[in-house]
Amino acid sequence: MGIKNLDPQDYLLVEPVHAERLQLKQKLMSNTHPDYPQGKDIRKETVFYKPEAEMAVKEYYDFVLDYMCTKYPKLYVKIGNNQVLNKTIDEVIPAHTDDKTPGEDYVVHLSKVIDEDYIILQKDPSRSGEKDGDEYFFKAGIFTFAAGFAPSERFDTPLSYIHHPIPGYEDKLKPTMNRFFDKLLPFRFVTRSNFSVQTHNKFYVDDSNKGHNLSADYEQKPLDYDSLDFEKDVHYRSERQVLTKLPKSGAVVFTIRTYLIPMAQIKKEPKENGC
Repeated sequence: MGIKNLDPQDYLLVEPVHAERLQLKQKLMSNTHPDYPQGKDIRKETVFYKPEAEMAVKEYYDFVLDYMCTKYPKLYVKIGNNQVLNKTIDEVIPAHTDDKTPGEDYVVHLSKVIDEDYIILQKDPSRSGEKDGDEYFFKAGIFTFAAGFAPSERFDTPLSYIHHPIPGYEDKLKPTMNRFFDKLLPFRFVTRSNFSVQTHNKFYVDDSNKGHNLSADYEQKPLDYDSLDFEKDVHYRSERQVLTKLPKSGAVVFTIRTYLIPMAQIKKEPKENGC
């Protein structure tokens, strides 16, 4: 799976684009981003919650707020007994959860705290009789930067269904992935990265960038290299993925930090050793 251990202090990051990414998330979740047609309901494709995930959502929320306030005290400032000001976007969010507020509210609050997408996966005993019903299920989260698929199609499905388009997953990777998820220790952080190239600057994409999400009968046609605008349109895309397990609920949290860099910017970076 290409994973390695991650130091806990490097789990959630605030980088120069932090505020920009958080604001982008809010536009996507509110269906107000100008790059997408009116009437396209991106919110239903980006915000997810099942009531059975309430404990895990609240556990993760309390952890994240404590983490961000401790690591970035000048940016995440506690106000009174139960409020935190995110100074990067001037938003006030709860400092911790309570028993009265529904878990779905905290799912949305987290989109104003971290610019990573995140999904919460947990076991669902009510599904144990189904195919792959003993696996972890995608039960809650924010998925605003999907690359080539509709996240709603994978919501409330088991781990194997989420990954089934990946070539060879069922035969080769499935047993390894299931064992890994079962044995992952609480607050042990493991990470992996991927990369791809896309011919536009969109973070949320459900109708292109298909990759292995294409149907078996889809005919791949190469793009005309000479017609591609490498100065404006072609981008390098990479995901920094991190997995950890929550100690109380036993849920697994999968975070995805997306980088989208114009090839023109990469071209301007200084060369090393003549490369």
